[in-house]
Amino acid sequence: MAPEQTPEAPLAAVRGCRLVTLPDNTDPRGSLTVIERGQQVDFPIERVFFVHGVPRQAVRGLHMHRELHEFILATTGSFEVVVDDGFSRARVHLDRPDRALHVEPGVWTEFADFSPDAICLVLASAPYELDDYLYDYGEFVRTARLPGAGSADGRAGTAGRGGGRGGGRVENQTTERPQGADA
Repeated sequence: MAPEQTPEAPLAAVRGCRLVTLPDNTDPRGSLTVIERGQQVDFPIERVFFVHGVPRQAVRGLHMHRELHEFILATTGSFEVVVDDGFSRARVHLDRPDRALHVEPGVWTEFADFSPDAICLVLASAPYELDDYLYDYGEFVRTARLPGAGSADGRAGTAGRGGGRGGGRVENQTTERPQGADA
């Protein structure tokens, strides 16, 4: 039996997520948008990847990272990102290259509703590592709700590679990748 989804809430209610407005310098020649470590991104960038050519009805992501930070933006087109901390979930519409979503470790993500021209750019705090992924939503929710599983309010979090603000580390969970489940 599939676990119930956590209730929908504003983004501010979801621990470990924040929208970042990127500096956008525009003049008659066009726009230049800047992302700098130590300014908009507070973790070392170890990997960059693009998601594109996604069919409108496809859902991607469907996982949580134990230690990885992600900085997600739509370079073109649009898509939805659902973020879930085990207590609250929010839906974020990304459709501008000067607005990004920072997702800390311990947050479940789902990507959907890609426009035909959508290109999702992700800056990640570490190289790909299968053991960093948790693909079982039920296990994610159970872990997130364990007393003392994370920050002072009991929410799951990690002290990840990129200097996360959460507490404990999510360990010993399912890492088997279902087909088409990674972002």
